[in-house]
This record gives sequence, C-alpha cells and structure tokens, in this order.
Amino acid sequence: DLVKLKGAHPQEPVQGSYAIREYTPDKTIMETLTDRDGFLYFMDNYDRFWRAYIDGKEAKIYRANFTFKAIELPAGKHSVSWVFNPYPVKFAFGIYYLLLIASVLCLAVFFRKAFV
Repeated sequence: DLVKLKGAHPQEPVQGSYAIREYTPDKTIMETLTDRDGFLYFMDNYDRFWRAYIDGKEAKIYRANFTFKAIELPAGKHSVSWVFNPYPVKFAFGIYYLLLIASVLCLAVFFRKAFV
C-alpha cells in the first residue's frame, strides 16, 4: 500500500526510542516510546503473512521502500509485536503428515496380510 504522509515535516522528526525484547525468525517484540504520532519503520523483509500488534491490537502493515515494513505508531509508550504466521505452509505440512500416517497404516495392513 502506498502511504501519502499529510503534513509531514522532514525537519521535525519524531523523537523516541525503542528496545527489542525478543527477536526470533517468526516473532519480534519491541518496546517503543515516542513524543508524537509517526511511523515505525522496521528494516525486515515485508511478507503478507506478517502481522503487527500494538499493545495487543492488530495494526495495518505498510510496505516501506518496496521490501521493508512499517506501521503507524501513536505517541507514547507501546509494546509492538511482529508475528509471522504462514498459515498455508502450516496447512500443507498438516496434509503432508496426514498422508504420511495414512501411507504407513496402508503399508502396515499390506505387510500384515502378506506375512500372515
């Protein structure tokens, strides 16, 4: 999504700080503190399966500079969570394991009949 920043003044950047509390391949949790509303730009690859949460409420993720991600962040102290949930991949693994179990059961029945 293309975001047009209305009233943005580059000479007046948002003042703030952040601290990363947890960083794993599928989850990042950070604490932020800003003096006014702005955007939190996260230099991690954008993917449609990422979800962002500000204080537990889902936030819209914007594609930033074609490959990174950003969210609108209100002023104040917040807990921001980025969670990667590739549900189609999880669904595919579930189907794979069901088929694997069914194959093993079929082989067990076949060999039981063949050797009895």
